[in-house]
Amino acid sequence: MDDRTASERAGRDVARILLVTATAGYRHQSIPTVWRALPEIAQASGDLSVETILKESDDLPALTAESLAQHEILCLVHTSGTLPLSDEQKRAILDFVAAGNGFVGVHGATTICYDWTAYGEMLGAQFKGHPPAATFAVIVEDRQHPSTRHLPPSFEISDELYTFRTNPRDAAHILLSAPPGSLDLEGDLPLAWTKAHGAGRVYYNALGHFDAIWDDPAFQQQIRAGLRWAARLEP
Repeated sequence: MDDRTASERAGRDVARILLVTATAGYRHQSIPTVWRALPEIAQASGDLSVETILKESDDLPALTAESLAQHEILCLVHTSGTLPLSDEQKRAILDFVAAGNGFVGVHGATTICYDWTAYGEMLGAQFKGHPPAATFAVIVEDRQHPSTRHLPPSFEISDELYTFRTNPRDAAHILLSAPPGSLDLEGDLPLAWTKAHGAGRVYYNALGHFDAIWDDPAFQQQIRAGLRWAARLEP
């Protein structure tokens, strides 16, 4: 496997991000905040840049193998529903990551195209449900990963506690989880993880429902480091 960063392979100093927030179902009120915050999160890194934002479903025809090739990271945030992606576009996404590029999903990235099982396998899981948003504890399972090493062993957050149709622990390395019994949910409750897809790196974080979370420095650092890790800018 080529251990160079995606941006090095492209001969660039900055890893370019293609951000998608298109929805075909539930629409998060914090999407406009993401449009502002994610470029700021990337810019603060110095080696990341949000180059393209596909905001709405009508923008998705621009998501092609050719447009992906102009980027090193594909990032889906707050996407939802059965997005109008052709079979060719779906193949392009999977091939882009498998070729050694990065994929970062946040919150609703697990809530799209449930019949596209290859996407769920790449990402690690697909969304099942959540109780009403509330405050719950988060356990940091891996305190050495770049996206979590700034965090305490546990912390509280007010957010939606996502559950998934399959347990991502079977396919991914878990970074964050909620304790069993949180918000009356039993069993394993993973919240953030990393995994490989071909030669590419995948990072997913289920947090981020509310506007305020995107302005929280600790959450911003999670996402920034997740992006940098996905682009092999972090070991």
